[in-house]
Amino acid sequence: MVKNLIYTSIGKSIFDHSTFVSETTNLYRFISLESLLKILSGKTIRFSNPTEWDDPFEKHFLNAEFKIGKKNYTLPLRDRAYCLCFTGTYSSEAYWYTYIRNNDGVRISVQSEALIKYLQDQLLNNRAIETIYIGKVKYEFQKNIDAHKKELGLLPGFKDSILNNEIIEEQVKLLLFKRNAFAYENERRIIIVKKSDVMTRKSFIDLKIDPLELFQNTTIVLDHRLGSFTADHFITFLKKYFGTSTIRIVKSGLTDKKYSSTTIVL
Repeated sequence: MVKNLIYTSIGKSIFDHSTFVSETTNLYRFISLESLLKILSGKTIRFSNPTEWDDPFEKHFLNAEFKIGKKNYTLPLRDRAYCLCFTGTYSSEAYWYTYIRNNDGVRISVQSEALIKYLQDQLLNNRAIETIYIGKVKYEFQKNIDAHKKELGLLPGFKDSILNNEIIEEQVKLLLFKRNAFAYENERRIIIVKKSDVMTRKSFIDLKIDPLELFQNTTIVLDHRLGSFTADHFITFLKKYFGTSTIRIVKSGLTDKKYSSTTIVL
């Protein structure tokens, strides 16, 4: 087990990766067909800096200034964190409409054990990475998130970590708070912390992957709103790309037309 791969959530830190695997067998991500093509052609997967997220509430702690004494400080994590978001939910119509705006989406998935292996390999071979956290998002009412601000100064080592420009796990956990209205997302976040001496902050980083290995034993599901011509050709392309691997490619049956008109015998 690689020590710097940490499964974390609000209130606990677990180094035993079997806990993560037992709680979440598979993780899912809903993306556009174009994004999938970029993943497959470039053999990379993108981690975004949370300061680039659209929702100001999610990046509130990263953008905040922390007053210690008479001086204001920014969170050391701000310029060194990169995140990739998944859901633990297998299927939801809301996901297709929330994350895919042009009716041209696809759901990819990864087995937790394959993800753990990939992240461990990154820690061993990518010298720019210091630590990786697998975070389980905690959904709270906004008033409870606001109340948490008042408790930060009481957390062991929190003030000192800011003064010393060091990153501790309590800083990372600030990226795991989300408003209760989004609880349906059932989100997990892979948070990469880059070493302080390797780079300045970027909007994103792309990490190399082997799609056949990372997506093995999973199913790629095409958007149920895709036209049959587009879906059939894309399925043919994906089957050719993955060859005889253990990856299935299907079109979602979420709105199967056979149920649009039916006769029920009484």
